[in-house]
Amino acid sequence: MPKKLPSIPSLEKKLDDVFSKFIRLRDAGPDGYNKCCTCSKVLHWKEANCCHFVPRAKRATRWDETNCYSGCTHCNFYNELHHYHLGKLIDKLHGEGTADQLIRLGHSTFKVDRGFLMQKIDYYKDAVTDMLKIVKI
Repeated sequence: MPKKLPSIPSLEKKLDDVFSKFIRLRDAGPDGYNKCCTCSKVLHWKEANCCHFVPRAKRATRWDETNCYSGCTHCNFYNELHHYHLGKLIDKLHGEGTADQLIRLGHSTFKVDRGFLMQKIDYYKDAVTDMLKIVKI
């Protein structure tokens, strides 16, 4: 009997999980701590959120590394100025107008398929494994 292929939603969930780990580790120092992208609160990467500038519902930017940064739960869910500050940070790090480009990209149509999701899962799993060799857990 042929093996049943994983569903698109289950693959998206796996990619969300490993991508979130990647972002939080990317933004952490060798000691495993980083600062919230909005309020600069220091927290361990395991306690941080993967904060999206353009909301996750927009698939074209959902797994875009330029769109995502480590942050605290409060800023990610309750700080009304979070997106404003995150947009400013994105422009500072990647050049003026990058936040606007992400917003435009977020409005584009982006279809995902199993191949795309599985490729991204493998890529970020490998990246996380490599980062965990550097960052203290």
